[in-house]
Amino acid sequence: MRTYRLEKGMTQEQLSEQVEAVRSHICMLESGKNQPSLTMVFRLAAALGVKPGELMGAVAARLEK
Repeated sequence: MRTYRLEKGMTQEQLSEQVEAVRSHICMLESGKNQPSLTMVFRLAAALGVKPGELMGAVAARLEK
């Protein structure tokens, strides 16, 4: 998620505003300390301009390491 956010030139604060979440939640998602709800996956994907499956694939790949 962080990679997609940085590619869009967005800060955590900007992303949090777009998905109606607090910045600390975005930080926790990016660090893997929290997992997004299905609704949040769709919000994040829309804000980042990617398909939800693409976003989840990146998360799954990170978890497999």
